[in-house]
Amino acid sequence: MKTVSISRVPYNVDDALDKLHTRLLNAGSCLDIYLLNAQDLSPEDIEDLEDVKDTVLDAHLLVTWIKDNK
Repeated sequence: MKTVSISRVPYNVDDALDKLHTRLLNAGSCLDIYLLNAQDLSPEDIEDLEDVKDTVLDAHLLVTWIKDNK
């Protein structure tokens, strides 16, 4: 996976979308891995994290659509 420096300011809109695209994909992947190994979490916590993961991945799809259709 491509990583982007947190401190770097985007040069333009395309660069900002690339940065956001990468971070959202990485966040969704990390949440998925965390949830696969979440034996100590309550069912409510798991449900909340699933909602967060779904939101992150929805945002990733939106950014992908914007990148592809601008």
